[in-house]
Amino acid sequence: MNEKSKLKLAQLRQYQSLSLNGVERLSEIRIREALDRFENQAYVAFSGGLNSTILLDMVWKINPNIPAVFVDTGLEYPEIREFVKTYGDRVTWIKPEMSFAEVIKKYGFPVASKQVSDYVHRVRHTKSDQVRRRHLKGENADGSPSRMSQLAIKWQPLINAPFECSHRCCHIMKVKPFHQYFKKERRYPLIGTMAGESRSRLIDYMKSGCNAFDKKDPQSRPMMFWTHQHCLEYLRKYDLPICSVYGEQEFRDGEWVLTGEQRTGCMFCMFGVQFDEVNRFQRMYYTHPKQWNYCINTLGCGAVMDFIGVKYKPEGEQMAHTTVTKPPSPADQSRLKGISKAIEVVTKGKVPYVESNDRCQICDRPCVGKHCDYHKELIRNGDI
Repeated sequence: MNEKSKLKLAQLRQYQSLSLNGVERLSEIRIREALDRFENQAYVAFSGGLNSTILLDMVWKINPNIPAVFVDTGLEYPEIREFVKTYGDRVTWIKPEMSFAEVIKKYGFPVASKQVSDYVHRVRHTKSDQVRRRHLKGENADGSPSRMSQLAIKWQPLINAPFECSHRCCHIMKVKPFHQYFKKERRYPLIGTMAGESRSRLIDYMKSGCNAFDKKDPQSRPMMFWTHQHCLEYLRKYDLPICSVYGEQEFRDGEWVLTGEQRTGCMFCMFGVQFDEVNRFQRMYYTHPKQWNYCINTLGCGAVMDFIGVKYKPEGEQMAHTTVTKPPSPADQSRLKGISKAIEVVTKGKVPYVESNDRCQICDRPCVGKHCDYHKELIRNGDI
């Protein structure tokens, strides 16, 4: 990290340590600066979540005529949609051109992280040895190391997974509709993201700060230096209503916490799910069983999480989603072309044996139809 970056990071840490009054004042300055730069031709990207609810409140205190825009992706918690409706016609609703089911069918599932899904998709579909070396071995064309471009070894089995991975979901479902809104209305976005939420947002802040006027798509992120505690303190200070999916606020161990969801976002997104002790799908099993069943069984997210070893039911109730049951014998595996560690990850015997009237014509495992799920995918891809 160079000296300029070190100073930028130190400044961010200093801002994050400020009181609520301090970050409020800094955000107000940035909001006014953005509205002046955009000549009030701006809008608040409103998701119904915690950050955007606070941002909308701050912006409307300065200019109540700035519109709020909500992308109805179909992936929001039902409570979020109902909460957005309480704002009435002050919120403009827009929709993406594709549904989530269409996106995953055409491009693939959002798995692990945007970077992981992107690298997996590139390796699976590239014809370039250079691209494969960069993402699999972390090597540039000249042989120098490129570790930041390397796909972690633990995720490399996804390259041969019986499903596609892609990072494009967020762009298609959220970013693109906002771009289309901009083209139509010529308004620039104010967004409630915070640098502390993810590594990518921290990097973005280090590059562009809060008011990114020089980006290809100019935008303002006036809350980049806020923390989660600042947000909860703001809600209490102004008695600002939030969506019921967050639960109530309680004071524990010296800080305020939410009793419900900590972050909402898209219900079916699998980015980062591997890090949670109790993930959103396990909670959804009880709180939103209809959406859980659609996601896990209809869309096939259960099979994806089986593959990467992530539980999607509460402890003691986990069951395998897929009907592929017995691991193939060595003789069976010899028939497979181009298959590697991916099959082993899924077929180590973690999936309980289930009786079935149908048998795969290649490996004789229980299945539905002529072939098991693995061999169906291999046949579709032309690997056998």
